[in-house]
Amino acid sequence: YHAAVWNLNITNPNETEQNWHEAYACNDLNWATGTSKGSALERPWFTLWWTGEPSALSFAPCYKIYLSASLKDYPEELIKNGHFDFGSTYWDTSRSHCNSPIVQNFPATTNPVAALGACSNNTDTLSQTLTIPANATSARLSFRYLLLRSLASPHSINCAAGVGDCLFVEVFDVTTGQTHLLASHNDNEPGGVWNSANEFNLLSPVNYAGHTIKVSFRTETDQTYPATFYIDDVSLPVIH
Repeated sequence: YHAAVWNLNITNPNETEQNWHEAYACNDLNWATGTSKGSALERPWFTLWWTGEPSALSFAPCYKIYLSASLKDYPEELIKNGHFDFGSTYWDTSRSHCNSPIVQNFPATTNPVAALGACSNNTDTLSQTLTIPANATSARLSFRYLLLRSLASPHSINCAAGVGDCLFVEVFDVTTGQTHLLASHNDNEPGGVWNSANEFNLLSPVNYAGHTIKVSFRTETDQTYPATFYIDDVSLPVIH
């Protein structure tokens, strides 16, 4: 039985035109005996640390590929429990006129999601507070949502006046005290399909780097035919 062993070697980090990651693929390793057809190769300490392999398994590369040096910047996920696998842990939730929990299994599945709205004259909030690193070079919020409508035909919508059922995606800047609306959706939109919302850049036009913020999903429903807005896969990867 033979397996491929991957190594990572960084060369010439100070030369722009040569600033690459070299990813080596070493084949023909006999997993049972630890022997190889390749001749021994002295690899730098970083390679050994990265792969967790003992020096005895350092073999000559069969080939190598080049990856952009930008790949050295691995994102840090700031949203905790964005898939709701641990219920509402790490999330702040509130609802005004509904008895069911906000985090529940999606209908006919065992997949946990956040279900906002759902009841008449109801205000729901789902939020998480975090801090964007001051040296962040990328910070993008994303999520998926699905609208389940109770009223099939188009009707009047005025979210500001409380007419219709509406979802608001907001960022409250704890540092400055300002609230910014990122997106809004309502129950006149097509329903029944999971939508991947656009990514929201949290460094432009408003730059939250170095700020503590509250990412919030808020729904308002009116007195008839309440809609449910399902939220899942909330993510905020940051590179810094």
